[in-house]
Amino acid sequence: MSMRLIPKMKWTGLKQWFRHLITKERYPAILLEIEALLRENEIPYRVLQHPETSSAAELAETLHVSGKRVAKVVIVRAKGCYAMAVLPSHLQVNLPRLARLMKVKDVSLASEAELKTLFPDCEVGAIPPFGKLYKLPVYVDISMRLDPLFVFAAGTRRDAIEIFYRDFEEWVKPKVGIFAAVPIAQLAV
Repeated sequence: MSMRLIPKMKWTGLKQWFRHLITKERYPAILLEIEALLRENEIPYRVLQHPETSSAAELAETLHVSGKRVAKVVIVRAKGCYAMAVLPSHLQVNLPRLARLMKVKDVSLASEAELKTLFPDCEVGAIPPFGKLYKLPVYVDISMRLDPLFVFAAGTRRDAIEIFYRDFEEWVKPKVGIFAAVPIAQLAV
């Protein structure tokens, strides 16, 4: 299966990239940069264009995939430095657990103003999980390993990318641990 899927995914990404160049549709620079990095590192991928979404959970719903498969990127601040926390879209970050994983005393969420400064090429809520692009460490909740494929926002609220989790982990080399939790509202149901 993977032998047939990999070439198809590579070709799909290139085909979409060329289609956008030919039709002169808006194709954000961050998406081009991500695709170039994926091609350069020979990572198979698929670009998924969709109606505008405002959250990772909404992205999962729009694409008709499980929230377990869609990655949510949360930017945190610890000791004056920033880091990316990547977890399934249906879960939330447990800050004390993340602080233990990061080996710091305290972790807080970055503000929207900080996000706009750190990620000027991305729309708020659509940050890709590639810390290398922004020189940030990446922490991934172990539950992301449960599905072989995962989807993430690609810098815009209308574009997502699907790749194999193992390729992501091999290239990004995140610190993997347990820091995701079920939202309290879901526990009450």
